Amino acid sequence: MKEDPSSIFNQPDFKETLAKYENMVREGTRTYFDADDLTLIAEYYASKGNPYASDKAIDYALSLYPENQDVLVFKCHSLLSGRNTDEADLLIHNLPYQNDYDTQLLYAELYLQKNDMSQTQATLNKLYEDYPHIDTILDIAQLYTDYQQKKYAYPWIQKALNENPDNLEALELMGLYQFEIQHYDQALQCFNAILDEEPYDVNSWQNLARCYAQTKEYDKMFEAIDFAMVADETNLTTWKLKVDCHLMLEQLHEAIPCLEYIEKHVREKEPIWYILASIYFDLLDYDKMKQYTQLILDHRITASEIVDMAEICYKHALACLRTKEITACYETIELGLQYNDKYHQFYLLKGELSLLYNDTSSAKKSFKKAEAYSYNIQDTWFDIGVIYFQAFHFKEALEAFKKIEKHDYQDSFKISYLISYCYYRLGKIEKALHYMIRGAVFTSKQQLTERLKTMQELDTNFSEMAWHIYELIQNKELDPSPYLGEL
Repeated sequence: MKEDPSSIFNQPDFKETLAKYENMVREGTRTYFDADDLTLIAEYYASKGNPYASDKAIDYALSLYPENQDVLVFKCHSLLSGRNTDEADLLIHNLPYQNDYDTQLLYAELYLQKNDMSQTQATLNKLYEDYPHIDTILDIAQLYTDYQQKKYAYPWIQKALNENPDNLEALELMGLYQFEIQHYDQALQCFNAILDEEPYDVNSWQNLARCYAQTKEYDKMFEAIDFAMVADETNLTTWKLKVDCHLMLEQLHEAIPCLEYIEKHVREKEPIWYILASIYFDLLDYDKMKQYTQLILDHRITASEIVDMAEICYKHALACLRTKEITACYETIELGLQYNDKYHQFYLLKGELSLLYNDTSSAKKSFKKAEAYSYNIQDTWFDIGVIYFQAFHFKEALEAFKKIEKHDYQDSFKISYLISYCYYRLGKIEKALHYMIRGAVFTSKQQLTERLKTMQELDTNFSEMAWHIYELIQNKELDPSPYLGEL
């Protein structure tokens, strides 16, 4: 861990300087600051996970101090972290002090970014020859770690620990190395050793949480996140980590307030809107899904570089359809087709829209296109079958479901009740019973309740019959064996 500047950030002088700077930004004026103050402000924003604000601060510093080495070095680091390699290359080669320690470290990072390992090693080895100190070792190890070069990082990390086994930065780097090679217990030991000395170190709490996520110790994972929040409740990296942990455990509702907090504090909001739209898609909350997909569509010039706009158009069109905004649904489908005319979900929606007006001919044409562009034909057949089913076109629904059965007989067991109900509504009771019995064999009581929910709303007789057969089989009063083959 680099020397923690948080103690500086908490000092009254820095807070006063930061408030003065932020007031200047709000009012759109220009105020004089020392170069060191502006560099520290840029570092503060970077530590909070806000690179945009950090870049603005350092650019303002450059406007006041265009020749200041420290300001230029920070700008180079910013360009490299944003993978603006060519711009960084030009700036590094024009730094005023070419033989300076920081300049040589920048050259090494530039070579790393260009994947020139030979030149990287030569530069760093020469740097250590010129500055044979533990801080140099740690800078080299940190650089290799930042670029996921484990093989090159490890010898330098070990060298630092050999010189000082209690060095906190070396312990953090070793913890990160052990994490990368999936030695989570060893990584936990390193991070806990740091926290024994620095109990408010946010990075170590975050790293603990990541380790516990991998070891599936979820209570400890959230406990570590809570401690990170206590240390700094505004740290966006912690908030993002909390989102990741909730989503990993499919705790969608819990992730939402975290994402809403992040949305308020980041400039690039489109990725957050995308995650929120996806969550509400899974929750079937079409009003909220429509809200966030509309935000992305309103910013589609910038959003198109970040998210799949065809997917966004599909989700927005679906939300419009479910909330009965039919015209908006049509318009969004047409917009989506401009982004990707082979996105098969658009044709599913077009087919569903056609069925609203009982235009079965157009629906079939749309569904044919959906099949042609599908990347998973069985899922598409299922979707087509459900659309027909919900529109009370049971003959066509049955045809779609039977395609699944023909393609993968074992996989079709889970749709036995759908097939049964189609036969039931078509008056083919014997076939309906066949699939009802087959469904009962491969369905738990909880699954049966869920699968019969829609059918019970449509026809209580069918639901009662299904439950009766299920109980007969469970009580061994009916042998299902003769009904498990194909019809």
